[in-house]
Amino acid sequence: MKRLAPCVFALFMLAGCAGETFGGLLYHLFLPHSSKVAAEFKLADGPLLILVDDDWDQLTWPPARDLLIDEIGKHLRQAKAVKRVFPSQKVNALRRVDPKFNERSISELGKDLGAKQVLWLQVREFVATTNFDTVSEAARCTLRVKVFDPHSKSKAEMRLWPASREGWYVTAKKSARDLTEYERNEDIARMLITEAAEDVAKLFYDHRKPV
Repeated sequence: MKRLAPCVFALFMLAGCAGETFGGLLYHLFLPHSSKVAAEFKLADGPLLILVDDDWDQLTWPPARDLLIDEIGKHLRQAKAVKRVFPSQKVNALRRVDPKFNERSISELGKDLGAKQVLWLQVREFVATTNFDTVSEAARCTLRVKVFDPHSKSKAEMRLWPASREGWYVTAKKSARDLTEYERNEDIARMLITEAAEDVAKLFYDHRKPV
């Protein structure tokens, strides 16, 4: 530390002529930087089909499913984690013309749309209301996440990620203090879905986490 002191003093002496450059140097020398987080799994180039399974009937806000699909797709494309993602409109179009859509397998749906991989999400919990019971977790969205290859030769080989059959869990939650500015349930729901979507997308590309 004694050896560092003269150097720091010299830097301060240069402040008058260094201006903003000096301030930037101090930032890089002494302030913590964001840490790099590696992707949990790298997706293929695409096209990617995102399916949201709400078989537990958790989604109390009707637009939640479509927003989740489109927000995840947006983040993945922006990060160049995948080139093409089927929008919710495409999935809904198939749902409308296929009366047995909910009965069909992930593999069948992926093949019908020409998807390279399928990102499957199951909604395990969704609480988005201004009338919350607890203060610590007033709003919460929990998603179970898996990636499948619809073109695999066997069912055993279809799951690409994660290794566990249980899947990977992503949870977005907010305390009562976080929700003071929200007056409507749908505003809380939109915020939760948007945050959860970004967290899911980050599983598939390298990013930086603030310290």
